[in-house]
Parts: sequence; C-alpha cells; structure tokens
Amino acid sequence: MLAAPAVAPLAFVRRPHQHRYQAWAPKLSRCIVLASWSAVQLWVMLEAQPRVKSYCERPAVAVIDGQERLIDFWVQLDNQEQWFVIQAEGEPILDLEVGGTQAPSVEGGCVQFVSPHSFEEHAVWIENWLSILPYLASTSRLVEPALVAQVVEPCRKAMALWTIEQAHSRHDRMLVRTAVFMALHRGELLGMDLQQRQWDLDSEFVRPSPRRTGAT
Repeated sequence: MLAAPAVAPLAFVRRPHQHRYQAWAPKLSRCIVLASWSAVQLWVMLEAQPRVKSYCERPAVAVIDGQERLIDFWVQLDNQEQWFVIQAEGEPILDLEVGGTQAPSVEGGCVQFVSPHSFEEHAVWIENWLSILPYLASTSRLVEPALVAQVVEPCRKAMALWTIEQAHSRHDRMLVRTAVFMALHRGELLGMDLQQRQWDLDSEFVRPSPRRTGAT
C-alpha cells in the first residue's frame, strides 16, 4: 500500500473551465479546495462519519493498474488507512505539478474506487450535512464543552431538536443547535432520520447504544 508518513494535499492546478470549491473542514481545522461536485459529496460523507478520524484531499499521485492517477482522498477510518479515487467518465489526463517525483505503484485492491452515481442514494443525507457543516464552521468555537455535554446527557431516548433547544432556553438557540450538531459530528448523538428527510425542528437525536447502529 502507498505509504503516508506525512499526508498533505498536492497543489490545486485548475484546468480551463474547471470548477473550484472551497470550504472549511471541521475535522481538519483548515480550508480545503476541491475540483468536482463528486469530491464535495465524498468530502461531506467523510465529515459526517464519526469513524473517519482524519483525511486529506489530493494526497498523492500513484500508478494504479499501470495508469498514473490522482488519489482523491486519503482517509484514516478508525485505525485503518484507505485511499479513494472518484471514477469520472471522460476524466482528462492529469494536469498536475508533481515536482518530477516518480509516482509510486499501488495495487488496485488497496484503493476504493467511487462512482459519482453512488452518491445518489445518499442525496438526502449529503444535503442535510451540507446545511449542518456551516454551523460547525462558524459557531462551534463559541460553544462551551459543558453545553455539548448538557445537550447529550438527556438523549437516552430520542428527543426532537425543538425539545432540546427549549430545554436549554437560557442559552442562545443557535449555540444549542450547534452543540447538538457538534455531538452528532463526534458520534455522541445519532440523527434518527437524517438519511430519509430534510432535518428540521422535529428531527430526533439520541445517544448511541450497542443496539443502535446507522450513520449520523
């Protein structure tokens, strides 16, 4: 497998008419730059999964099955490393500055290939997290750790977001909501229906237990 002693993103080299998406990544505490909507969708899913401890966009160029390819993401999933390549039809040959360094060879089995169409089944979940991540990017620094613990503690049974906000009405509502989303992001709460419908004040959150599984 491709070694990653110090994972850092390669420079973004924009082709003519190519998209450029820039966002704040809460798990990395830095801005990231992505070149396709599929990469944005995969990034959102990485941020949404508590099992993903860290990741890096465009970590390396590697030779996969005899072809030089850009690795879209390196991911630390629990205690394992994974490499993701988004397969886009008609994708042009790499237009990257690699500094003359020879690209290492990687066996195809070490890399997860992702089809852009695979994101369709997660469309609701991705859209929900696209609206949740701005809370984490803009407001989480204002939330005290004690508030996060306070919103998590009573959620032994599923509680609606409006109930949680009402129970902590002495705090600013946006801070309470952000605390819920911070706990969700860390895996301290689960979103009961975030994969099925757009989140709102009736969305329910619950503390995870051995009997409860599912994405946040």
